[in-house]
Amino acid sequence: MEAVLGLRQAYISQQLMILRESDLVQDRRDGWNIFYRVVKPEIYEIIDLAQRMRDGNNAAPRQALVAKIIKTDCPCPSVNQRLNTPA
Repeated sequence: MEAVLGLRQAYISQQLMILRESDLVQDRRDGWNIFYRVVKPEIYEIIDLAQRMRDGNNAAPRQALVAKIIKTDCPCPSVNQRLNTPA
């Protein structure tokens, strides 16, 4: 997430903590890794709307950001499995 967003890990952690405390995301720990999942998918609509308000009609869809995250060299076993599985 740091590489894609261009933000420091500490800042990202603080934002994830706020989302967790707001019951918008849940976390699951597996050793050193922490996995987050969205609890309320309606949040995606709000994110898309906020992005369109900020960027106008030139806003990149959320799916493009997700694709960018997945295409990075992520050490996450789940992502690597998805990338290495033929479609």
